[in-house]
Amino acid sequence: MASITRKIGEGTAYSFFQNFLVIIVGAVSAILVIREMGAYQYGLVVLAMSIASAMNVFLDFGMGGVVISDIAASRGGGNTAKAKKLLKEYLIFQIVTGVILFAVVFILSFFANAKYGAEISGLVKIASFLVIINAAKNVFMVAAQSFMKFSLLAALFISESAARLVFILLFVLMAGGGMVTVMMSYLVSSLFAVLLVSPFVIMVVKKVKTTGEPGKKNLIGLFKEHGKFQIGLRFFQNLLDPLRVWIIRYFVGAEGVAVFQVGLKFFNYLTQLIFAASTPLLSIMSEELAKGKEKAAQVANMMAKYLTWVSLLAMVIAWLFTPNVLELFFGDKYLASASVIRWLLVGYFVGGLNTVMKPIFFALRAQKALLLSDTFAFLVSYPLAAYLTYKYGVIGFAAPIWVYLSFAARYFYLKKKEPLFAVSFKDLFIWNKEDGYLVRRIYSSFLTNIKK
Repeated sequence: MASITRKIGEGTAYSFFQNFLVIIVGAVSAILVIREMGAYQYGLVVLAMSIASAMNVFLDFGMGGVVISDIAASRGGGNTAKAKKLLKEYLIFQIVTGVILFAVVFILSFFANAKYGAEISGLVKIASFLVIINAAKNVFMVAAQSFMKFSLLAALFISESAARLVFILLFVLMAGGGMVTVMMSYLVSSLFAVLLVSPFVIMVVKKVKTTGEPGKKNLIGLFKEHGKFQIGLRFFQNLLDPLRVWIIRYFVGAEGVAVFQVGLKFFNYLTQLIFAASTPLLSIMSEELAKGKEKAAQVANMMAKYLTWVSLLAMVIAWLFTPNVLELFFGDKYLASASVIRWLLVGYFVGGLNTVMKPIFFALRAQKALLLSDTFAFLVSYPLAAYLTYKYGVIGFAAPIWVYLSFAARYFYLKKKEPLFAVSFKDLFIWNKEDGYLVRRIYSSFLTNIKK
């Protein structure tokens, strides 16, 4: 168990360090952009970026997480040849879909020009190039997580955030660039990060000793067996999430989109920082399950405990100081975003447990059950959230209806089908020696990263 705890500890430390720097640098970039631009202009940038986000559902069809899980399982079983072959097939798949979707989004920009005007049409054209770069990023993220090279994953995101900040300082603040320049910052920074990290990712994969049989058409087989269910799940997540931006735009206006996005952005920063353990857990859970179900269940219950402790503490602190932080950076311009953040925080405790549940379902190859539970949550919560937006404004989509419904459905499945992985709530607040070891490991790894 000590070796597993070490992996989780080191992975969490890298993820926390990565998220910490990305949040700080990203927050500075976001604050500079938001203060420089008006709410209307920032709302248009968000709308254009939402189109690129919507295309991600068709970029890998949600297969990235499934590929990570299966590569880790193959490595856990000693078949690295199959793991490498699956990664190669995923690379080819991303190249093909990236080129096709680039063309689709570029053509859509002309329809956007006729419907919404030249301003947003130009932004969508830039977003079309982001689709190709996102395809490359998907491959590198899958490779880094699958082979547990979390330092490379950290380098990818940190370099991207740093490059974007430099671009904004030079070309938005100093040169007075507008919406197009802000959109270009996403494109240039993503390209820089991909070019920087790609040689190291290639070397890591090549250094892994090849054992076992590679098999044939692994990606297609994965899709037929359980990957196809992840496509439906990703469809809801990546298509309906950007759709809520347009629903808010319809009922509240572009200014409402900006208010909601500022609140969501700050909430996501907090979530990325607090739930850093979710990054290594996806691959570690699948690798350990290949060795034994009992040990994997022990890891899941241990992580559920930690995320519960941290999320409760973070929820209270964020609730108290959110208005002060917003007022400090923006004055009273985006003070309305405080209510958005506080409503999102209502689901923070359950969100922590949901973070652990997803890797469990992937490791168990229970994507069908995950799809059914999350589809149920989406179908019930989305119309209700849209109505609340119509009735009460931007807080409609901040109410954590989906979070609680998805948790209930997931927990019901685990309790019935895989009781070993159903968290015992009474055990969430019991401390043991493994807890102390993991905390010391995370702290030690974090200090090592700081010194580097």
